[in-house]
Amino acid sequence: MTPIQIRPAGRRLPMARRGLRRSSGMGAETARRVARGLGSGALGLALALAAAAPALHPARAAAQSQANAFEAAAFVDGKAITNFDVQQRARLLRMSGVRDEIDLEIGLESMIDERLKRAAASAAGIEIDPQEVQDGLGRFAQAQGAATPAALEAKLRRAGVSLVVAREFIETELLWSALIRRDYQPTVDLGPGEVEDQIKALGLDKTVEFSLGEIAMALGANPEQVQERARQIVAEVRGGGDFQAAAKRWGQTQSAPRGGMVGWAPAAQLPPQLSQMLERMQPGEVTDPIPVPRGVVILKLVDRRETPREMTDEDRERVRVQLLEQRLSRLAEGRLQELRARAYVERR
Repeated sequence: MTPIQIRPAGRRLPMARRGLRRSSGMGAETARRVARGLGSGALGLALALAAAAPALHPARAAAQSQANAFEAAAFVDGKAITNFDVQQRARLLRMSGVRDEIDLEIGLESMIDERLKRAAASAAGIEIDPQEVQDGLGRFAQAQGAATPAALEAKLRRAGVSLVVAREFIETELLWSALIRRDYQPTVDLGPGEVEDQIKALGLDKTVEFSLGEIAMALGANPEQVQERARQIVAEVRGGGDFQAAAKRWGQTQSAPRGGMVGWAPAAQLPPQLSQMLERMQPGEVTDPIPVPRGVVILKLVDRRETPREMTDEDRERVRVQLLEQRLSRLAEGRLQELRARAYVERR
């Protein structure tokens, strides 16, 4: 791959003097969501999708949307970012589901970061094999629910995004990831006991199960009436009422004749939010009514049990790799902040 060249041109203004506003750090949850779809090798790909910039003023958004697509929106060390670049990036981020709303300001911030990353990788002589880019594009396609390259291209087209733009985005993040790994991975290490501490903190050394009872009711033609009834049931049970009797009377699932008893459920098989809620409850307590599609359900925590889980060497290695990735991510964000501080950016 030919290294990317950046040729300074004209008067360049430092980022700080231009009043460029930046996020102090990436959103960790966002990064995790994207990284799961792209694979652990694409460290930077998760970072780029974590943009968190202030909202764009409506007047500016309208003016920029009407501007010529190939006019410059900004210059980074003399290299232009066009309005077209910004629009394409905003659409790509929106399509990726990183945030509910992606405006042009966020698209511009992301493009500025991309130019800084490419310049740093080029200066370091980093190159990426074209097959790596193709593999990254394949992982991105899977994350978007596209089974074939043609399906991905069709989805991009519907979102108004060029396949070339998506490919360049992925290439940049792979270049950035390679740079970060080359410069930092040899020096990143874990202290004694860190892996075991992480295993305990995440509860990976045990299997947690909950014994549950349920009262599930369909909303039917009178959803407000059903919801009110559910609230009354919760109040009665919390006041000393019989949960199983209420389940037999009001429950509408196969567990109703058994007093709503559904037996043991592994925490790992439950939705994370539900599992976390049950972890905070004491046996005998009931939840507030929980909305579900076309219905409402009340759960009772009957009991809770833990059994030790034997951790294999492979399990420990996965935890170790995850910890190292987290440290590399923090180092990558710090490196990017340094590049931002030294960059010369002129906005138009």
